[in-house]
Amino acid sequence: MSLEECNSLAAILSELAVARERDNELLSHLTRLLNAPSPDMPPHLAKACAQAIELFGEDAARFLTTPHWELHGEMPILLSLA
Repeated sequence: MSLEECNSLAAILSELAVARERDNELLSHLTRLLNAPSPDMPPHLAKACAQAIELFGEDAARFLTTPHWELHGEMPILLSLA
């Protein structure tokens, strides 16, 4: 592996680490929102979030934001907003 390839790989890994950290922060924020829903939240979205919490517990935010093949690659939370 050349020095240029190593530098490129290091840059990619660094970007992935930053993205993972950002994703974890967003999941934490979403978890807080799921556990204390806003009164402005549409009822159907509140119901979907409550069901996700009931089924997946602390992993509800990850479930809601993970694309699923059963949903043609869509995230459940985006479909519940439609």
